[in-house]
Amino acid sequence: MTIVPMFRSLLRTVSGLLMLVMATLGRGVLPGAAAQPAGTVRFDQVTRPVAAITDPQDIQFLLDALFIVPQQDEVPERVEVIDITNNGYGPDDILVVYPSQEAFMIDPLAISDEVQQFMNSWALEADFQVDSGPVPAQAFDPENYTLQQAEYAILYDLMRSIERNYNAAPISLRFERTNAGFTMQMWEYQPEAMRYVPPPPAEPDTLIQRDVIHIVRSDSVLYDMLYLYHVIEETEYIPEAAISAGFVPGRPENRPATPAPAQNAGTPARRETSGNDGHDR
Repeated sequence: MTIVPMFRSLLRTVSGLLMLVMATLGRGVLPGAAAQPAGTVRFDQVTRPVAAITDPQDIQFLLDALFIVPQQDEVPERVEVIDITNNGYGPDDILVVYPSQEAFMIDPLAISDEVQQFMNSWALEADFQVDSGPVPAQAFDPENYTLQQAEYAILYDLMRSIERNYNAAPISLRFERTNAGFTMQMWEYQPEAMRYVPPPPAEPDTLIQRDVIHIVRSDSVLYDMLYLYHVIEETEYIPEAAISAGFVPGRPENRPATPAPAQNAGTPARRETSGNDGHDR
């Protein structure tokens, strides 16, 4: 009758020692070791997969199978297993119990085949993930994809911005946004390689029509360009006799631009006059 309480007490003691060792290692100071100067500490961040278990039966199965007894009397609501070794869930990973937030290192001797098989069923569920070699941003142009175009557009714009403003290879980014705000962090990059380069101007959305005149002079070919800003149309009636003689009379100064057509006055001829940017041909 007294074996179970003694065993539980032993587990609590071992768990407390593990937490003390983990906390000491987390501060980077071992008992009896001198503290290192602040300048020798190198800042870094890592991301690790985390499996969250909320089913009460699965939680109890893991705690019993791994011989983990939380010190708090609160009923565990959630258990998180952190793949701290980044080689799949299993030995030497960290298990955190909530809401007490107690952390335990998973003993390799405590993992049975049944527990390992249960952990192997956990998979990283990233909605969008791209792992690639050193390729240019153009490889992720969203116009080249039919699925997840919005996701590829974000990656495409991010990579183009990095290529334009950062002339080096190593860089780490973290961006997270919630309803309360967002956080943006950059580390492991070379500040001297950062240089702001403005993005290229956007392509105009206005269609400009141009008239190209092709002039041939002996052994040379010249091109000139006219910009059409407005077009004026008018109709003049020229006598048949004048057309036959090759004569086109000008319009009198007191004649309106668009006179009323006279019946059987002659053959109508259409003339267009274009304004330009000063080039006359």
